[in-house]
Amino acid sequence: MNENYIEFSKKRDLGTIISDTLKFLRTEGRPFFTSIFRASIIPMIVSIAATLYYTYTATESSYLGSVFGSGEYLLSMLAYFGTLIVVNAAMSNSALSYIKSYASNRGIIDYEEVQETTKSKFNSILGLSFLNAIVMAVGFMLCFLPGIYFAVVLSVSGCLIMFDNLGTFDAFGDAFNFIKGHWWDTFGVLFVVGLIIIVLSIILNLPATIYQFGSDGFSLFNLENSVSATELFSDPIFLILTVISYLLNYFFHIVGVVVSAFIYFDIKEQKDPSTPRDIIDTIGTDEA
Repeated sequence: MNENYIEFSKKRDLGTIISDTLKFLRTEGRPFFTSIFRASIIPMIVSIAATLYYTYTATESSYLGSVFGSGEYLLSMLAYFGTLIVVNAAMSNSALSYIKSYASNRGIIDYEEVQETTKSKFNSILGLSFLNAIVMAVGFMLCFLPGIYFAVVLSVSGCLIMFDNLGTFDAFGDAFNFIKGHWWDTFGVLFVVGLIIIVLSIILNLPATIYQFGSDGFSLFNLENSVSATELFSDPIFLILTVISYLLNYFFHIVGVVVSAFIYFDIKEQKDPSTPRDIIDTIGTDEA
């Protein structure tokens, strides 16, 4: 057993979830992120390209005085959101696959097992990611509060696919029963972690933000002084800072996935207390 092994299958309060998340990332950081990077590199590249394209068209439309009137802008926006869902699904899938191997082997990673799990679960996780995105988008558009409710409930749905071996629609439906009685606790954890991530994201993205809005008075809301997209995207410093900003957002998404795994096991233990060995045997069982 890995001497730095962190037992996932136990009850945790807010402070313990945060501290164990940091400990896991500290002790498993290099192999964990390497595994995710290898499995998600192509979706990452495509997503970054789509995001840059979206930023380009938004900047150009702004420069020309019509942000929403451009068909190219709408197309780039669809590409941006679509590829964002795909890359988040790929990273969530590979991160949860790693955690599953980590928990079932007591901290010793079986990389062949991780690879096989990543392949076998990808379609289910991807389908769930699109389904979750649609439901949450509708919830936020109709009324903000339903969107928050759905976001909390569905935060553990990927874990149900990975650790309970459910399909896309079963995981989506069971998430509501699974979170029942634990919604407020889950909301509290996600709220605090979300605030921490937002603050860190703002701080780490500050150089890119300052440079972007300092480049010849660039602003989507100041059309007279804004530069064209061609001028902005010919600046290598802007491009480098922008890509780094996107990579940081990917990192924070992965942190959120680790937190969701700890939340899942915490609720699981509260609902059905088991010995660590029983839990490990369960999560180590693949779909037939």
